[in-house]
Amino acid sequence: MKNILVFVVLLFTILPAGIAAQEEPACDAAGINAQVSALIATYLTAQADATDSETATQAAEDLQTGIAEVLATCAEAPAETEEPAEAPAEGIGVITEGEWALTWDAESISCPGDNYTADLIDYHVMIQVDPENNIIIWDDVFRRGHIEFALDSDGVYSVIVTRTDSDGYSYTRHYRITEFTANTMVGFTTDYFPGSACVSLEYGNHMTLVDGNVICMVGAESGGNIRSGPGSNYDRLGAFEADRLYAVIGQTTTSDGFVWWQLAEGGWTRSDIVTEAGHCEDVPVVTP
Repeated sequence: MKNILVFVVLLFTILPAGIAAQEEPACDAAGINAQVSALIATYLTAQADATDSETATQAAEDLQTGIAEVLATCAEAPAETEEPAEAPAEGIGVITEGEWALTWDAESISCPGDNYTADLIDYHVMIQVDPENNIIIWDDVFRRGHIEFALDSDGVYSVIVTRTDSDGYSYTRHYRITEFTANTMVGFTTDYFPGSACVSLEYGNHMTLVDGNVICMVGAESGGNIRSGPGSNYDRLGAFEADRLYAVIGQTTTSDGFVWWQLAEGGWTRSDIVTEAGHCEDVPVVTP
């Protein structure tokens, strides 16, 4: 019995340190990128070796499952105990909050051999800044949703999200902001498509400040009336363009209890028919 105990002690003493203290994959942006890149490399190898559609489909499903597991694991990972990375010399504080215009490097992106084409539509977004937590908030409500860019270990503001479209198809999107000043931002977006002939597509975007005084924007996904004054008895001036955000410059509450937003482009709209972005509760009260 004594000899067995001695053997066990010696065994644990000579085990390689790397085995005894194997590190979990990092969950910062660089770590997630490395894990996703490894999954994609495995997928490409499996696709190249596939001899039938069933094997190819399984490889695509494994890639999708693997990416989902990486993101789920990192979402549940405990907070890092290390000090957060410091912001660059000209850090997040230089970005001006307000209404920004988003434009793309190309009019569309496509995946040859997969019959995939997507138009890249220019639109306006609401940018907010949280310098205390080093976060840039990109809010366009309809097309990209509410996105919070955090500073990663490479000094780039980025975020990775997984979405499911109306057909039930899931894909992963990596947004990065690589350059910015007080009124411009340059970034790249990479889409990962499990099961696609392209696997991933990257395209650039530019954002420029339109109005730094804007703190609230509203829009209606399926349209909505714009009237000449705060009330349904006022003349109808037109309707919202679907999925577009409009800057708000004032608000008033009518006798029936409804809040009406005054739009910078002219006209009024009732708050319960639109979706809001930004700090709309802080919009100044005006007298029509």
